[in-house]
Amino acid sequence: MPYFILTANDQAQFLPPFTPAIVTAPNGILKGKGKCKINGNLVCVDGDEKTATVPSATYMNPMYPVGPGKGTVSIESLAPNQTAQKVKSGGKAVLLIGAMFNANHEVIQGAKKLPPPTDSGLPEPPKTNHSGQGQFITTNVKVRGI
Repeated sequence: MPYFILTANDQAQFLPPFTPAIVTAPNGILKGKGKCKINGNLVCVDGDEKTATVPSATYMNPMYPVGPGKGTVSIESLAPNQTAQKVKSGGKAVLLIGAMFNANHEVIQGAKKLPPPTDSGLPEPPKTNHSGQGQFITTNVKVRGI
């Protein structure tokens, strides 16, 4: 099934549930590095999904209920239908809107627990990862790829 081809400045929307956290992040912006253009924008090719990283996304974790923490949200892996099998630009497969991608949230500044004696009071450790999902939003509504 053909899907719309992604271009520079299209967005990666990260959905809030990142087990077990709830993440609030602005949309990530894709940078296209393909060799051709659609509507004046460079197409996105395999690897360009890494450009949609969002630093300093806030999150809450029910296991660390005191105040929000911060982390970096990124695309971990694409769904099989988000990389074209037949359409390439500069020798790389173009990216397609497809289904949902897998996302990762890495803690930079941990949300905190209650202070003693109720709990340890320690924050969630940095480098802790939460898994979630997201979807692409494109301005290209004309050109599709397989």
